Amino acid sequence: MGGPGALTCDLNSAPRPADTEGGRFDLCCSEEEDCHIKETMKIAVEGCLHGEMDKVYDTIRHIEKVENIKIDLLICCGDFQAVRNENDLESLSCPPKYRRHFERPPYNESDLRSVYHIREYDVMKLKHIKEPIDIFISHDWPVGIYEYGNLKRLVQRKPHFQEEIRKRTLGSLPAAELLNQLKPHYWFSGHLHCNFAAVIQHRDNGSITKFLALDKCLPGRKFLQIVDVNSDPGPYEIQYDEEWLAITRKFNSIFPSSQKTVHLRPEQLDKQDYREWVRNKLITRGARPFDFVQTVSPFDPSRPLTRSSTSGHCRNPQTESLLQLLELPYLLDNVAEAGMPSQNTNFFNSKDAWNQLSDDGNSAEAGDVDELEELAEDEDGDA
Repeated sequence: MGGPGALTCDLNSAPRPADTEGGRFDLCCSEEEDCHIKETMKIAVEGCLHGEMDKVYDTIRHIEKVENIKIDLLICCGDFQAVRNENDLESLSCPPKYRRHFERPPYNESDLRSVYHIREYDVMKLKHIKEPIDIFISHDWPVGIYEYGNLKRLVQRKPHFQEEIRKRTLGSLPAAELLNQLKPHYWFSGHLHCNFAAVIQHRDNGSITKFLALDKCLPGRKFLQIVDVNSDPGPYEIQYDEEWLAITRKFNSIFPSSQKTVHLRPEQLDKQDYREWVRNKLITRGARPFDFVQTVSPFDPSRPLTRSSTSGHCRNPQTESLLQLLELPYLLDNVAEAGMPSQNTNFFNSKDAWNQLSDDGNSAEAGDVDELEELAEDEDGDA
């Protein structure tokens, strides 16, 4: 899996800055191809982070030193757990389904179990992307993806997956729909805490998607992959995407911000006017997002633990700057202030999307995603 010269990192003992006995790394090329290709980005893809940012950075620095390369970008496939201080623990879930975007900080116990689930509204927006996609990231796997890799080995490693595979409920149906429609060159996932690769050839146009799921950052696990992706010459920087901003601006008027069910219908989006508007904005302002700004004080081990009030929340300046750029209202403060969507539209969530990728006519239910996290943790014994 991966581009030429892709490396899979097996961390047998995570290095620690003050520990010279940090252990060894097993680095191996997963493809027997020339590793020296001009004009490529070297992208590090990590599975489930679970707060181990320092260990991942240590691993990347080790790879750069051993292989004499420079990593241009790090992609994390979820479970980031960016706990900045003790108060952030109040917002950590460690399911009610089919909710809208109604949760607001501070989260109650119910919100903690629903805020991270996939929303129909977001899937609808993604389905309007027309530009080619190099890399798509999802936390959960697309349902049925196991049919395109070494299924026998997967079940041997994770025997409790077998029943979910039989029922075609292992993975995310919305992710499968998006895989079939968007056909990215690469698809990276985490969630199930194992290393798994697959190659999908799309039947309608013959294009190929290379799928890779990675483990979480633990000793002896395959949690990091270095992939070479063809690119324009650097230097590289993150920029706003014109098409996605046009989609976001178009559909903001039907943003479902209440707990009441809102059915969305398929809608053809004429993005030309919206893209022209966004293009003019980016020409004036520039496409680079505003720089990161610290919004809370980080944890200080020298100070006694305190539990401040969780009432209210601090707006993210980057979110505010994006909304200001698009001239859109801020809808994320609280349920009382966030009114009902301005349009009562419907969207049909296809039940047969995966059938276009598989000869098997069975399809998973639309329910999604996260019960298997507990199963994976139980089997690992190291949650």
